[in-house]
Amino acid sequence: MEIRKQAGWGLGFALLCGLVVVALRQWAEPKSFIPMALLWCFACVAVGSIVGFIFGIPRALQQDVPVPSLPEANGFVSHKNPSGTRYRVNTNLEQISDWLTKIFVGLGLVQLQTLPERLHRAARTIATGLVVEGEKDAGAEPFAMALLLYFLTLGFFGGYLLTRLYLASALAQADAETELPANNERMTGTIGANLDATARGVTSSIQGKE
Repeated sequence: MEIRKQAGWGLGFALLCGLVVVALRQWAEPKSFIPMALLWCFACVAVGSIVGFIFGIPRALQQDVPVPSLPEANGFVSHKNPSGTRYRVNTNLEQISDWLTKIFVGLGLVQLQTLPERLHRAARTIATGLVVEGEKDAGAEPFAMALLLYFLTLGFFGGYLLTRLYLASALAQADAETELPANNERMTGTIGANLDATARGVTSSIQGKE
């Protein structure tokens, strides 16, 4: 819980500092447009968070674990699920995350040489929205590049950390709550069957003595 609080406060502080710097820079430039700059900030954070979420989805452990049963001794019998039906966690989201992660990494490595040009192109696009239409600002494009890199990185780490810290525990808790009634039902059936066997054994012993 302490790690979650520290991560949440740290990400919130970093986001607030970034937004303050962007707002102050835009406010200091009379030709700048503050709302559009803040909108670009949130857009970069959203894109980075989606990618971080995809990279941070936890992998479910899928394995066939035999259901424990009591030994068949002294009249006791084992009680197993008569239907033999077992359910697994739906891992479609995990598989999609794995595919997209490989695609992102593969495309990133293939297009690594063109990455700087693509970043400059994106920075120029953002810079056009940071100033009032018809005006020019020599520092708009470098500032747009810094804005792009900072908030994309912040969004990625934020999405990754929040997914790892919250989604993993939430999925584990949901799986535990789902399996608990089934385990209780199996245990109740086992105890009931063993009690019946014990009662029959005691009755047979009494009748034999008589």
